[in-house]
Amino acid sequence: QFSTRALVERADSLFESSSEFRFAYGEATNSEGVREVNRRNWSAAASLDFRPTERWRPFVSGRMESAFERRIALRYNAGAGVRVTWDRDRRNRVDLSASLLAERTYAREGGQGTDDDVGLARWSSDLRIRRSWFDDRLSLDSRTGYQPVFDSFGNYTLSTRNAFSYNLSEIVALRVTLITDYDSGAKERGAATNQD
Repeated sequence: QFSTRALVERADSLFESSSEFRFAYGEATNSEGVREVNRRNWSAAASLDFRPTERWRPFVSGRMESAFERRIALRYNAGAGVRVTWDRDRRNRVDLSASLLAERTYAREGGQGTDDDVGLARWSSDLRIRRSWFDDRLSLDSRTGYQPVFDSFGNYTLSTRNAFSYNLSEIVALRVTLITDYDSGAKERGAATNQD
């Protein structure tokens, strides 16, 4: 298994922006002794918050992803919402957001009776907790997102990302991350499970 992540965040008095790219790849031996790909996904996301010094702030966001294991050839969404923030500084804060997204999903070939191209609207809620200790050497970054379809709360995606980091120096850190993604429609597209 191999995974990588790049994150760029920037803030000033007018805007706060965040851009992230993730890639994961994995192979495993099946029951017949043949090595096969069991994980191949990537995602790119960006968000732009307006008035970052205010507690309540509007934002826009967008995301693109592809996931072999969830049978997604391409999924992209874009939307707008509001975020409320409780913070002491950028490393110690809680963000809660709500937004409305427009989304399109293209299924990988071989889906089981689902449309290959699905467009819909989703509600999106996101909770992010960032906390640091010991003069910012040890930190926690926890994020949970729930995105139900606008008129069907049983059709949803749920993602959790929990990371602990220990700064070894000014520019080098040791980071352990646990990522879980759940898509209630993955099995309908031909995936082995709804979770990865």
